[in-house]
Amino acid sequence: MFVVREVVVEMSFWRELHCECEQLSLVKTSAFFIILFLQNGYCNKDEYQACRYEESTVGNTSQKAFWYSSGIQNEIILSTPPCIHQNGTLITRVCKNGKWIPDIAKTVCPKATGKKRTCPPKFEETPTSCLFIAPAQPWGHICNSQTLNMEPDNTSLKNELIWLPYKRLTAYGRFESVAFGDKFGTPFDNPISASLSDPNFFDKNCLVADSTSKKYYPEFCNSTHRYICEFSKELTNSKCPKNCISADYISGSCYCKYERDCPDLARVDNIYDLTVLQDIIRDDNRDDVCYVGKNNDPDESFAGLMQSISVNRWSYTNEPLNCRMCLTTRYKSSTKYEAQMALAFDENSSSLCLTIYHPESLFNEGLDQTIYCFTDADAYELKKRKKVSFLFSNKDTAEPYNVYEVELEEYIGVYWCEGYTDMDDNDENKINSNHVLAYKTKTGSEFAARLVIRSICILFPCDITYNIDFETIIKNTFTDFRQEVRVMEIYSFDFEAIDLLLHVTTKGTGNVMENYKYVCDQIKQKEEKNELTVNYIRSSEYCLPEKSVGLDWPLTPMGQGAVPDQLCLQHNSLPVVRYCGGHFLTGATWKDVIGSCASNTAIPDSTKYLYGALNESVSDETITNITNLIRNDPDLPVISIYYASKFLDKIYSQTNTTISNSINSTIDLTDSILEVQKETLVYSQELLNVTDDLIDLVENILTSTTIEDDHLCLQRNNVIIHVTNPVLSGVGGVVVYQQSGEAPYVEDLPRNSTFREVRSNALIALLIPEEIIHYKNGSNLTVITTVYFKDAFFESNYTKKPSGPVISVTIPEFGGYLPTPIPILFDVTNFTDTPECVFWDYGKKTVRRKGHWSKVGGTYVGQLSNISTYHICMYSI
Repeated sequence: MFVVREVVVEMSFWRELHCECEQLSLVKTSAFFIILFLQNGYCNKDEYQACRYEESTVGNTSQKAFWYSSGIQNEIILSTPPCIHQNGTLITRVCKNGKWIPDIAKTVCPKATGKKRTCPPKFEETPTSCLFIAPAQPWGHICNSQTLNMEPDNTSLKNELIWLPYKRLTAYGRFESVAFGDKFGTPFDNPISASLSDPNFFDKNCLVADSTSKKYYPEFCNSTHRYICEFSKELTNSKCPKNCISADYISGSCYCKYERDCPDLARVDNIYDLTVLQDIIRDDNRDDVCYVGKNNDPDESFAGLMQSISVNRWSYTNEPLNCRMCLTTRYKSSTKYEAQMALAFDENSSSLCLTIYHPESLFNEGLDQTIYCFTDADAYELKKRKKVSFLFSNKDTAEPYNVYEVELEEYIGVYWCEGYTDMDDNDENKINSNHVLAYKTKTGSEFAARLVIRSICILFPCDITYNIDFETIIKNTFTDFRQEVRVMEIYSFDFEAIDLLLHVTTKGTGNVMENYKYVCDQIKQKEEKNELTVNYIRSSEYCLPEKSVGLDWPLTPMGQGAVPDQLCLQHNSLPVVRYCGGHFLTGATWKDVIGSCASNTAIPDSTKYLYGALNESVSDETITNITNLIRNDPDLPVISIYYASKFLDKIYSQTNTTISNSINSTIDLTDSILEVQKETLVYSQELLNVTDDLIDLVENILTSTTIEDDHLCLQRNNVIIHVTNPVLSGVGGVVVYQQSGEAPYVEDLPRNSTFREVRSNALIALLIPEEIIHYKNGSNLTVITTVYFKDAFFESNYTKKPSGPVISVTIPEFGGYLPTPIPILFDVTNFTDTPECVFWDYGKKTVRRKGHWSKVGGTYVGQLSNISTYHICMYSI
């Protein structure tokens, strides 16, 4: 039997054709006819019985919302258009056994919305973004991603002041962007409708825009204004895991599709939830039907059922399903590791590299557009963002890393970088690098000068400008100054004067004292003309020679301790000491003298000899005498160790024509110092940073000395120096063996060797990967390996101690990074602690500090072929 049914429906309300078995009816709302042929003339009431078409009035308007049933049992139905409560939550009904639940009398429709929405409730929607208009409040982290809108006229707000994502973060500096993205950290470049002459200009550290006129004004940050937070629709997935979409930009939750249980099922509260959840299924597997969370059931008969969703349906079900739509917190990291950032400046190549370990833990996995680096080295900006360029990555390691190059300013300054684990720029999501000094050009000396420049508003028009014109100030004040002058910091500004800190980089070849005298003379000439007042002029690198408490104190690098030129000991035989403190920015300053000279303290003859040798030229005979003196007297005092390190410094400064073999001299002297009692070496490090200086000097001498052969190996009781050119020599590594009761000995490892070829009596072994050898595309590659059998140079308060010899690896052709990690094999037979791979971080000449063990760049790989006594570390810096 065939039943012919004539149905007329409104096209815009069309959902699905359905059958009703009890009664054929004609619904006529337009002139579109459809003929439906139903075979067998009846329907299964339990599964396909539809509900009657009904209407609701939308609020107090003439608009109607229409209720259609598809006939699917327990389907959750939206009206057309969807009815919503005033707060945006959906109003739904269920068709069960041909009956609407709830009935039409209980279905109130205050408002209606569109069928599809790609922005959360309370957001204004544009074709490319979602706008959230926050209530008036003080400036702060309101939008999570800080994507505050720069076009306030694109919203419904009129004639209101709107907070902008810019703030003055540096005193007297420019407003800079705090909006996560390409502009982060860059200065505001639109005209501001205010000038320096306005009251409280520099107390207003935030920025607002007029929503109608689009003029910009400085504002007190504790004032209350509205925010417009703009979130790009392209970023909906970027802060959530795979198969997930942002549930709400403000709360930071995500909707995810999982084939496993989850603590919180996603609920369909509004049309955005429905759109997003169905989009996730459509993009993953459009045939899936997944569980979702339940709101209030329409009546008690649904209490035992779950809710499910597919690409075109939302319903109650009691069927087992293989997926769930879950509500999760914002995604931050796919691994258990935290990202680490390490800046390293290579003085030889004048290059600054940033290495990020575990970049997968950062937002966008460490793409260079979301890594931000800054400096104070620019001549006319107090803080400037620098370009970061991706160089390469290494993901085939237990500790993956990316390497970037940071653009440099011409002259020296401080550099630092930051990244974020999420789109929010809150401090809790922020990863900071270390601060380093770097430069493109190193000329002369660096000085810090704090000055007060008078009649400042004669130099530039304060009444019509909204930024302090540092360029004009410097050019007009130091017109005839032949040195590089840069503004570093502002302490105060008014219309009478500016109190500021300048850095002066000399361009001549004179020594520090000559350059200091020249800079002082030039600046004080202007002081005599009443153009400025000098607060101080200091070296940014050294404490200058001076006399204090009757002693002459030599030129001393910042961060170092010094003894006076006179041979002077305290009652306890320790030297009288003075530290050079300060900061690169504000200059070096002497600290108070520690101790006083005791006239009745006996000075050993060995100390007198070392003291006298410092005032003589270096010769092979002197080196031999000092080496023997130290080796024969392991009870030397701290002052003697200090003089010995200064003598090694003289070797470094001498030419090869004076010293027949500087490397032999270096290893002999270093080996003899390691024979000194460990307690004396430790105390000399604590008091005068001596052992860090010795490590640095050994490395500098080895890297600066020309080695004629392509392979060299020198061994002493406490030190081994191994130098090779892998391309020319064919040597790709080194291994140190030791038989029981015998002295250690060295063997080369050919290129392309593996640790499996190392014999069981190895103490330590090193292999240079072929990727490093081939990276420079040439033969000019030198690998310098130094093995210290005693750890007396490497004392710190770190809880763990070295398992055996300490190895130092230097490849001068590389800067602060390696394209692939270097594997090092350690014998841990007598080591009971959990292994850690660390390196000795003692800073460099640009930023000196006392050494300590650091885990940055070292990765513990595990045992060698299940041999528990051999562990492997990978080092990338």
